[in-house]
Amino acid sequence: MIPRAPPRPGSGPAVLQRFGRDLRGVAAIEFAVLFPVLLLVYMGGFDVSRACALSSRLNDMTLELCDVASQYDIVYDSDLSSLFAAASQIMTPDDSLPVGVVISEVSTDGDGHATVAWSQAANGAAPLVKAAPFPLAAGLSAPNVSYIVVQTHYVYQPFFGVANAPVMPLSAQAVFAPRNRASIDYAPAS
Repeated sequence: MIPRAPPRPGSGPAVLQRFGRDLRGVAAIEFAVLFPVLLLVYMGGFDVSRACALSSRLNDMTLELCDVASQYDIVYDSDLSSLFAAASQIMTPDDSLPVGVVISEVSTDGDGHATVAWSQAANGAAPLVKAAPFPLAAGLSAPNVSYIVVQTHYVYQPFFGVANAPVMPLSAQAVFAPRNRASIDYAPAS
């Protein structure tokens, strides 16, 4: 038989009881456990609130561009360039990626079917195809009317990218009736 070694002082059930009663360092351990979770919640909340603010700014910009574009009698390329530049300025300082803008005029025929009369785009957006059908809301499908349509697109990239958050495409659309005439002519550069 192998002789047992005598128990060491400070070991055994008494040490476990003393360890269970010791409260020193509990706050540090709780902080170490909760800090990463709180940090993720904070960073995620920051990204969500920033995305909401950018979405609101994009909607406001779309409405402003449509409002200004609907006041022209004839729109020239230089006018459209100014509107496209204004879009970038409105999104400053959050313009890490350009805002895609499409400005179009949509006209309805005698039956209320809408088609694209003209369309111009900037910053990587694709213009609408001339004479292509355009879906208007039911209340806007009156016969023989024209509308200015502004569509904007922005790709939001999260600031922190918590948990590999993907980019979020934001878009907005506004439809206004021309203010001064029944329709707005587009005069392209020669």
